[in-house]
Amino acid sequence: MEPLLAGRAHEVGLAAVNGPDSVVLSGAADAVDEIVGRLEQRGARTRRLTVSHAFHSPLMEPVLAPLRAELAGLAAAVPEIPVMSHLTGDFLPSDRPVEPEHWVRHVREPVRFADGVAALAARGVTTFLEIGPDAVLSAMGQDSAPEAEFIPTLRAKKAEHAGDAGHTAEDEAAALTQSVGQLFVRGADIDWSAVLGVPDDAPSTPDLPTYAFQRTEYWLPSEGGARGPGHAGLVPHDGDDAALAAELGLGDPESAATLLPLLAAYRHRRDDDARVDGWRHRTAWTTAAVPPAAPAGTWILPVHAEQADDPWVTGLVAALSAGGVRPVLLPCAGDAALAGHIRSATGDAGPVSGILSLFALAPGRHPAHDALPRGTVLTLALLRALEESGSRVPVWHATRAAAAVGPAERVHHPEQLAVRALGRVAVLESSRHWAGTVDLPERIDAWTGGRLAAVLGHSAADGERGSGHEFENDIAVRGAGLFARRVVQATAAAPAPAPATVDAATPWPPTGTVVVTDGISPLGRQVALHLARGGAEHLLLVTRPAPADPQAAPAGADTATATAGTPPEHAPAAEALRAELTALGARVDVTDRDLGDRAEAVALLDGIPPTGPLTVVVPTRTASGGSTLAQHTAPGLQETLRADARAARNLHDLTRERSEPAAFVLLTTLAATVGAPGRAGPALADALLDALAEERRSAGLPVARVALGPWAGADTAEDTEARDGGLLPMRPDLALRAVDRAVRARETGTAVFDADWERVAAHAAATPGARPTARLFDGVPALRDAVRGTGSAREDTGAEDPEEFRRHLGTLPVNERSAEMLRLVRTHAALVLGHGTDAVVAPDRGFVEMGFDSLTATRLRNRLGAATGLQISAATVLECPTPQTLADHLLGLCTAPRARTRPRLRPRNRD
Repeated sequence: MEPLLAGRAHEVGLAAVNGPDSVVLSGAADAVDEIVGRLEQRGARTRRLTVSHAFHSPLMEPVLAPLRAELAGLAAAVPEIPVMSHLTGDFLPSDRPVEPEHWVRHVREPVRFADGVAALAARGVTTFLEIGPDAVLSAMGQDSAPEAEFIPTLRAKKAEHAGDAGHTAEDEAAALTQSVGQLFVRGADIDWSAVLGVPDDAPSTPDLPTYAFQRTEYWLPSEGGARGPGHAGLVPHDGDDAALAAELGLGDPESAATLLPLLAAYRHRRDDDARVDGWRHRTAWTTAAVPPAAPAGTWILPVHAEQADDPWVTGLVAALSAGGVRPVLLPCAGDAALAGHIRSATGDAGPVSGILSLFALAPGRHPAHDALPRGTVLTLALLRALEESGSRVPVWHATRAAAAVGPAERVHHPEQLAVRALGRVAVLESSRHWAGTVDLPERIDAWTGGRLAAVLGHSAADGERGSGHEFENDIAVRGAGLFARRVVQATAAAPAPAPATVDAATPWPPTGTVVVTDGISPLGRQVALHLARGGAEHLLLVTRPAPADPQAAPAGADTATATAGTPPEHAPAAEALRAELTALGARVDVTDRDLGDRAEAVALLDGIPPTGPLTVVVPTRTASGGSTLAQHTAPGLQETLRADARAARNLHDLTRERSEPAAFVLLTTLAATVGAPGRAGPALADALLDALAEERRSAGLPVARVALGPWAGADTAEDTEARDGGLLPMRPDLALRAVDRAVRARETGTAVFDADWERVAAHAAATPGARPTARLFDGVPALRDAVRGTGSAREDTGAEDPEEFRRHLGTLPVNERSAEMLRLVRTHAALVLGHGTDAVVAPDRGFVEMGFDSLTATRLRNRLGAATGLQISAATVLECPTPQTLADHLLGLCTAPRARTRPRLRPRNRD
């Protein structure tokens, strides 16, 4: 906008920044109209707002002096609650009244709504309540905080006839009740007696519905699950205590009264144990068929310049040459001119079949971004360079001994796990620059080269056919053959990784001092309460610091103070949690430390008295901005990783120099284990924690790493998307029971999650790009059974590949295309709403009536965009009132001539 406003500061200005791609102009009508005309010529959508004055523009200058004079006569008070200013994009001062000049500037300067929302989200705010006559701010705020939930108290009634707009008392009561209900399920403390207008002891009795029951279940999934084979006959009579007493011959009432509660508790305990057993999963490797030999052609091998002459790299080049590949090694000193190197190499080598990146092998940390491995930064730079060049050749990313395929193997280069985790995100984003990830052994021989050449040749042929989902994408090449990665249910007979020199099982629950990083986050809170119930003596909860604040405590503040340095917005939650933990018998300290800073970590450990064993627990729920992998940059990821991965690394380094902790527990998400689109940041953080766990295990140090799925009450956007894909929320106490078991056994490869396998199968069958997830879980018998009942995703290629869907649509008669597009819309709308069938999505029923809001509209937009290849907005979903109108709109876009896109080129560096 700045070039369009140049020279017009006296007549027009930027009035508001409402989102990443939404602004408001204000000023003289002629000047605004001229700028709007130029914007519309560029394809921008514009809309005129009806207002009484040109607020936040140069036309407000005459009223500023009178307003300043009026405000000077008012008595201002110190804010009693935190107030986010949309003038500065930060909190107002909490220790003094706001100066009148602030409000004067607010009338004249832009409203930084997007900055304010983003700042709140960065401070951990996950729920926004809009108090106003409509949901305008909720819809705008979603673009600046995509992971948060926005709840409007009222919605404007759409006018069907002139004069109908507005709200009725019934409309307002229904909308307000709905918003209160949404707040309640998000964890807010609601006084329901005040909401319902009845005393606590006089609940009202609702009438039964007057229509026949439809016999369709809408309840949350039952927590009960199938018992394991060893639990089938533990307690007969299915919990009938009287029958059980009779069978056991407990004729004495006193004996029955004593024994039956113990048996009931035993039964519930065994049921819970059986349920937890079903949640435990691990990584396994299964043999995969080596593709038939095919011409592989020329492959570019980008590698860090320091490793171009490494014997392993030269051995790989020789083995590929012997296998029929023409490898072209491309040494690169850094990521600055990578796009130019790629263009030069592809031009000099002639027709190129693909790229095999060796950047993951680059040793050490990046010099400017120490939280990131050098290989990860180079890999991200390669993705951006390929995006800019418009390259469409398949790209494989190689690692070296970064996977333990068999019980006798161990991970030699754990830092390369980061690139493997990014691959699991990329394949779910359908990135054309990530065909797959291949792990190669420490010793390269002709067998290895031949099998890898077969994979590359198959990938090159697959790329020419336009299909990138026909082969495995997470593989390992070994002397014994080709292996593909799977996630399977863990059993007592599961093979353990190569033994490390550990002494014995970890004592758990811990004694002494337990350091819990991010201790007042939802996950940290659950962990702290679980430890306190288990008898932990001293809990030191570390909170993440807010952005720089002159009132913040200095780095060396006393850690023994209960809430020393805790940011004001964290203080109420910290005090409430401290009271809960104290009531459970634990001694609690809360401190604000940036553990990603080594000096801060040193100060934290120096403040811990040496009165008992030390335990470190690092629970992570790394925030994600929802960006695709190619959009991530090293500086952005550096800040993301400081709070978790870098903090854990600092605690590891510092405690190794002192007395080693009795337990070192790392709790991650499923992002690195399973993958999730738009979750590159969490996947990278989890992978670096996995790498740290491997280092500690190999060194014989105590460590446990557990990846946790969604659980009840943790309503993040990521957990919601996981539930959409078939993962069920777990009871926190049971999930942490599984953590207890893993910590005692020092397990480093356990994933704990619950799944509705039928829904996973349905999601894979109907969701574009979800086939890698279904393949990852195909070692789970329940999923295989569900796939047979749902129909294999391989049978419906039209729902899998956008190009294939458009080709399929083009082969249909004209009068059948609308029905096919409607089927697609109804299927994905049903999945977004959580229904098991699209029968509930009537073609002419309104989206809003079915329960769609801005968030669910965004999810439907994402699904339909991936299925059709069309670029549509979430607003388009709601602007088309019914599935039929949306299907007609999408059909029009699909059949319209497609504009030819040109690759974005980076200016050549002529220095």
